[in-house]
Amino acid sequence: MARSGVAALIAAFAAGLLACQFCNAFVVAPLGERGSHGHPNAVLDSTGPSGLAPASQSSSPAGVGLTLIGASAALALFARGALSIGGSKVTPQGSAQHKVVMAAFESELGFADIPNGLGAISKVPAAGWAQIVAYGAFCELSQDQSAGTAAAAGDFGFKVLTSSDAAEKQKKLAAEIANGRLAMMAIIGMFFQDGLTGSAWGDWALYTGSPLRAFESELGVQDPVGFWDPAGFTADGSTENFARRRQTELKHGRVSMLATMGYITPEITGKLPGYLSPSAGLKFADIPNGLGAISKVPAAGWAQIVAYGAFCELSQDQSAGTAAAAGDFGFKVLTSSDAGEKQKKLAAEIANGRLAMMAIIGMFFHSEDSSP
Repeated sequence: MARSGVAALIAAFAAGLLACQFCNAFVVAPLGERGSHGHPNAVLDSTGPSGLAPASQSSSPAGVGLTLIGASAALALFARGALSIGGSKVTPQGSAQHKVVMAAFESELGFADIPNGLGAISKVPAAGWAQIVAYGAFCELSQDQSAGTAAAAGDFGFKVLTSSDAAEKQKKLAAEIANGRLAMMAIIGMFFQDGLTGSAWGDWALYTGSPLRAFESELGVQDPVGFWDPAGFTADGSTENFARRRQTELKHGRVSMLATMGYITPEITGKLPGYLSPSAGLKFADIPNGLGAISKVPAAGWAQIVAYGAFCELSQDQSAGTAAAAGDFGFKVLTSSDAGEKQKKLAAEIANGRLAMMAIIGMFFHSEDSSP
């Protein structure tokens, strides 16, 4: 389409918007204002005795619909070469401009042809995107949203969540905010899944070209999320990096399970009798749980803890391909002579380790103010 044709298309669309906005401001809005007195929601609004914002700050659904209808009609007239400027048709029949614009209106594109998700971006015609952008601009610019106005607080005169009971209204507005937060997370998740699999519902079977396929049969791939790597650490498909991270995950999980049990057990069974440090006169009962213990344990005690950790790390070869690198240090607790049962127990260890990592962090966070 030539530049003149594009300019005329924009002019036609703008003319439809302006004409219908004029009609909305001077016909629809005054009628709505006169008919709104006595509205049951009036007691809940602070914009005036009628319960509705002034006509300059609000727009009725009818006005919005009228604007879009007028803009679409202007586009249709332009496409058919019926709109004239200066006595001559902007897009005469058979012209290049006319053919391009008519193609958008006569492509027989049905709603069923538009896919869900990101795939719709390339399917919706330019005229459709123009209407979407124009409607967004209309919603943003047609009302005064400066600080202190009703629109700044989210009240655009479209009464859906309102109530005559103030407490019930507050409850509904709070629910709207909570649902909006959830929806923001949900739509981003859908976009992410759509980008990976081509489906907003994240059908993993559709993502056949993923490098993550190399790890979907590994230990730790469990229901309900399956292979879950939201940070994309395995996107490079490197088995060496995956093995190193799995080794680290196992260690952190095991330490966290011990820490969690060590945190909970004294609260339930009591602490050990006797002295932690006879020379300092420090009893086990004097050591608090959680982060408070850091400053109570003597330096010699911390030296023993660090030394034991170093012994566990350095006493065995943990290079790639060794048994220790896979978490096998010869301490047979979860083993079994049945291969299927052994896999089940090892998978349970990973799952419990993940839970324990979250649990001990939560306990540390909670211990800042009180005991667990």
